[in-house]
Amino acid sequence: MKHILLITPFVPSKIGAGVNYTRLFIEDISHENIVDVVLFKMQGEDSYTPCNSHIRIIKEFKTSVFSKLFNCAFLFFLFPLFTAKFNLFVYVFLKKLLKQKDYDIVYFDFSQMFLYAKLLRHKNKVLMSHDVITQRYSRKGNPLLSRFCFRTEKWILSVSNGNIFTFSQKDSDLIDTYFGISSRVTTFYLSEDIVDTFPEYLGDYYVFFAMWKRDDNYEGLEWFIKNVLPQCDNSISFKIIGAGLHEKLKEIISQFDNIEYLGFVENPYPIIANSKALISPLFTGAGVKVKVIEALACGTPIIGTQLSFEGIAEDFGEFMIQAETPNDFLCVMRTLNLSLDKRIEFKKSFLLSYSNKQIKQYIYSH
Repeated sequence: MKHILLITPFVPSKIGAGVNYTRLFIEDISHENIVDVVLFKMQGEDSYTPCNSHIRIIKEFKTSVFSKLFNCAFLFFLFPLFTAKFNLFVYVFLKKLLKQKDYDIVYFDFSQMFLYAKLLRHKNKVLMSHDVITQRYSRKGNPLLSRFCFRTEKWILSVSNGNIFTFSQKDSDLIDTYFGISSRVTTFYLSEDIVDTFPEYLGDYYVFFAMWKRDDNYEGLEWFIKNVLPQCDNSISFKIIGAGLHEKLKEIISQFDNIEYLGFVENPYPIIANSKALISPLFTGAGVKVKVIEALACGTPIIGTQLSFEGIAEDFGEFMIQAETPNDFLCVMRTLNLSLDKRIEFKKSFLLSYSNKQIKQYIYSH
């Protein structure tokens, strides 16, 4: 049994893709290891409740917009995404903790924690890169911003005793190409709710599924509602799943009879599995899209932009249908025809070929 310190910038929960991965990862490795968790929590957020006695909350740091702005201003010479949750008091706390306890592994979750990984000393650091930040900002069309991000990320990822993991071979190749640093590829965790959910019928609706506070997701949904939805007749209906949708967009949605905002759903996978398809109009961002992986694992086809399928093997191409323009989306929605039997068969084959959990194998072998 190993003793692991896990440092995460968010509260592990079901509310978003990245934090849900963290939740499932902690639960999985805690069956045979002791996991100490240090996390950051915004005011008003629900607390993390460990599922067993092997998981211990060591410290919960309160964070706010003001504290993040202060941290960024204090470390103005580094790109702000990497410094927003870096605090000297937290750093001193972690440094003392590592001296007091003999951890086998220290796991740094998300790029926001990588500055701690850079500065703290430990024999075995694991850095879980959810996406390559330089690629994300290179797509915003600002060369100065992109260069600033590149310099910071390259310096931060050059970590002594660091072992970097990504969620796709594409991201691993990018880290090598951009920074000359090697990394390993692992897969997302698929919850029991996903694994146990099979398509039962072909519903008469399409579904959107995301954490809508994230700009990439929100902007894509807004684009679809403004450019595609007005051209859809009432025979084509939509359901939107996920927390954090802005009131402005809710007001626009209320003007249409064929689209419904469900908000956060405890187990959304039956809704997804029985839909005609998941709609994923993404035009910015980086990294593998967790919700796309989860939809594929439900046996659900995805209609999305090229960015939606980034980093996912072409083996699953039949269920990843690309659309870039309003007319593309309309055309695919009108012609999509994948039988229930084919969807069930696809789900079974996807589950067999996905989920290698390389990061778990690393933890057990190091």
